[in-house]
Amino acid sequence: MPGSSAAASAGAFLDYLRLNRNTSLHTVAAYGSDLAQFLDFATHHLERQRPRLRNADLDLSVIRAF
Repeated sequence: MPGSSAAASAGAFLDYLRLNRNTSLHTVAAYGSDLAQFLDFATHHLERQRPRLRNADLDLSVIRAF
């Protein structure tokens, strides 16, 4: 989903863990916290607002900078 919103994809991933993988609520909360930190970093690093942050924006250089 390269054109999708990064925040929406993160939420969908957390829903997947919760609903399909029967993951512990503590694990889902930890993943959610980590994803939120990463998305906050990416919005500042790329100088974009979170709603405008797309999956395609999160390339290797952003991950390495994090």
